[in-house]
Amino acid sequence: RTLDQIASALHVYLQSEGPSGLVADSGIGAEMENPNESIAHAPLPTQKTLRFRKNPVIQFWRFAAINLKMVNMIRKGHHPMEKKGK
Repeated sequence: RTLDQIASALHVYLQSEGPSGLVADSGIGAEMENPNESIAHAPLPTQKTLRFRKNPVIQFWRFAAINLKMVNMIRKGHHPMEKKGK
């Protein structure tokens, strides 16, 4: 097909040009009809996952690791001010 036979693209309105007014709400994602049903279909954690979540040693290790990551990030962001006039 030649270019003059191809249908043109849909017109896109600029910010102030298009028809004014609100668009009708599609209702998608507004509310769940039955939240208990969706909770019932959620996957349950395995015994291994529960042990990891409840183990104080593992929790302390994770706490220390995330704190070290935060300290490193803060250190990278703090640069000494350059002295002026030298």
